[in-house]
Amino acid sequence: MDKLRPIFPYLRPRIPRMAAGILLVLLVNLVGMQVPRFVKRGIDALEAHAASELLERTALLIVGAYFLRGILQFLMRQTMIALARDVEYELRRDLFAHLLTLPPAWFDRNKTGDVVSRSTNDVEAVRMLCGFSIAGIANTVFALAFALVGMCLISVRMALIALVPLLALALLVKRSGARMHELSKLVQEQLSRISARAQEAFAGVRVVKAFAREPAELRAFDVLSREYADGNMALVRTQAFAYAAMAMVAEAGVAVTLLVCGRGIIGGEFTKGDFIAFSAYQFMLLWPMTSLGWVLNLIQRGTASLGRVQEVLSEPGEPADEGRDGRKIEGRIEFRGLTFGYGDRPVLRDVSLVVPAGSSVAIVGRTASGKSTLVSLVPRLYAPPRGTVLLDGVDVLDLAAGVLRSRVAMVPQDPFLFSDTVRGNIAFGRPDATEDEVRLVARRSRVEGDILGFTDGYAQRVGERGITVSGGQKQRISIARALLMDPRVLILDDALSSVDAETEEAILTDLREVFRGRTVLLVSHRVSTVRLADRIVVLDEGRIVEEGTHAELLARGGLYAAMAERQALAEELEGGRPVA
Repeated sequence: MDKLRPIFPYLRPRIPRMAAGILLVLLVNLVGMQVPRFVKRGIDALEAHAASELLERTALLIVGAYFLRGILQFLMRQTMIALARDVEYELRRDLFAHLLTLPPAWFDRNKTGDVVSRSTNDVEAVRMLCGFSIAGIANTVFALAFALVGMCLISVRMALIALVPLLALALLVKRSGARMHELSKLVQEQLSRISARAQEAFAGVRVVKAFAREPAELRAFDVLSREYADGNMALVRTQAFAYAAMAMVAEAGVAVTLLVCGRGIIGGEFTKGDFIAFSAYQFMLLWPMTSLGWVLNLIQRGTASLGRVQEVLSEPGEPADEGRDGRKIEGRIEFRGLTFGYGDRPVLRDVSLVVPAGSSVAIVGRTASGKSTLVSLVPRLYAPPRGTVLLDGVDVLDLAAGVLRSRVAMVPQDPFLFSDTVRGNIAFGRPDATEDEVRLVARRSRVEGDILGFTDGYAQRVGERGITVSGGQKQRISIARALLMDPRVLILDDALSSVDAETEEAILTDLREVFRGRTVLLVSHRVSTVRLADRIVVLDEGRIVEEGTHAELLARGGLYAAMAERQALAEELEGGRPVA
């Protein structure tokens, strides 16, 4: 029962509908119980050579009972299936809403394919648990109860004999249930791995083709598919054994009835009508008992999937509606003795830095020196240690995530575009933006010329992840998207790495007006990008090793000067203009 507890909040408001559905199941079985009685009356009438009117009336009663039973069955299925669909809708909505509250670091630890599998396949299994499983269990209970009552009315002794196979059936259900739950959970996890592998292969299909790795990807997918097939076959074998054993037990009861009741007819203890009615009650139990294995499988698969969904729902989300929502953000950023890492090894070590409101600070350094990690902590894409990252003197952990990120815009090195129009991507943060506002930020990020060259202009669809536009265009569209938010703090994390030096200089020239009055963190590996910043900070192995203006750092002759010299030499060799 503990495994089912997470679904109770979804079922509790629907108890009246569930009760109506179970009541309909009861009525279906109650009406069905009358049919063997009518058949017994007809057989006994034949034995007594009764008038044809009695036989006709009995036949009409049987037809009427089946007709009424069909209507009740239709209403029952409508009620229970609709209830299950409503639970599925709410659970999937809540799961998606909760996923949106989880910190970005959670998605780094979990594969997209697995998340998609939990949101689709696992929620579907929970729906089956709430619909067919409840109806199936209720149907089995009522069919068993009514059939036993009907059998007891004919012969208590025979009814007790018929119960013996049912006891064996209960033991079989108990033993096969645990095995089916274990295998169901394994199969769902294997399906998640297949989904994750397929998602990665499709997302990186151009890399796969570029390196001619199609055969290797096929082999890896084949291994996962074989594991999934083997897991399903193990589950199928368990189910097949359970179904066959249940059917054998139920049919063995019919054979015992034929033997014992047949002797009773010979001895005059029972009439032929008693025998046929008793057998009919037993046959009424055959489908519920046989389907019990299928229902049991739905329950085990559903509880396993419910557990996987609950694992996600139990993850702590970000408190988007808490914090100092009403305070005005000026943009002063302070790092106090910050040490941070993603595992045991710290990426940043004892970083202390103050960025005054309205100033621009560039952060440079070698690859993997911690630049991107440092700026990612400001909008709390990763949670820093308490008291180490402050905005306007307030710990970012005490600011509402939604409010914080609405005032801090970040453009990453690898920007993400949605499968939408160019305008839709630029106005993603402000869907109500006017055309003039969208065009203004597009001009400032030097991407409007490219947009107007598209067949459909701003209405051009960019494809999944922006596949139809170049890397430089994606970066400039992302910059335009950030500018449209009118942020107090603007973070450009190597956001111009995919554009040429000439375009980069033009963009920076246009952005100088935008930078005025805002706090800007500019991460880059190019000295030409950062030289006009108010201050430049040099990171090396997670520590600040140099700090100053472009001219001061060149005069110091340290790491920054060495970087500038190497880049100047590279530009001269390529025919470019050296850095001054």
